[in-house]
Amino acid sequence: MKNNKLNKNLGDEPVKLEFKDVIAMIIAAFEVLFPIALVFAGIMGLAFFILLKFWIKG
Repeated sequence: MKNNKLNKNLGDEPVKLEFKDVIAMIIAAFEVLFPIALVFAGIMGLAFFILLKFWIKG
């Protein structure tokens, strides 16, 4: 209940996102998603290599 009194003034002014804020959020999302995409691409590349090397003998 004590936090309600402290947070009452937060609704007075809307939050404005500037260009730097948007760029920072895009970079943060990129830093999180890019390693996941790299791992997925590596796993898919390994799977294709195994398929081509062992199952499709030609």
